[in-house]
Amino acid sequence: MFPHTITVWNQIASNHTGGFTYHRTIIKNVRYESTIAKQSTKEGESNASTLLLFVFPTEMVSDKGNFTFDTDTYIGLGEIDTDLPSGEHYSIDSVNKVNAMGNDIHHFEIKGS
Repeated sequence: MFPHTITVWNQIASNHTGGFTYHRTIIKNVRYESTIAKQSTKEGESNASTLLLFVFPTEMVSDKGNFTFDTDTYIGLGEIDTDLPSGEHYSIDSVNKVNAMGNDIHHFEIKGS
């Protein structure tokens, strides 16, 4: 088993208002490496934090329903009990699937900032 838990917020379009809402899912048994950093610029400081997340579909446990990892998704570290992205959270920059022998998906490597 992998030691970490994440919160995933998928953005969902709301046709009748023109806005969007979020669907929150808690996922256990994943692994992440995070770096929390600030970058100094002439205008002040900017966020330079990064996330490297490893998701093994055969090992993970989800609390409810379907979810996706895409550019409209936010990931929070730990179990976060809010309907909107909050706490230390990251947006997804890339998702790479890593295939095992036989071309089956072994795991996903997700990079965020």
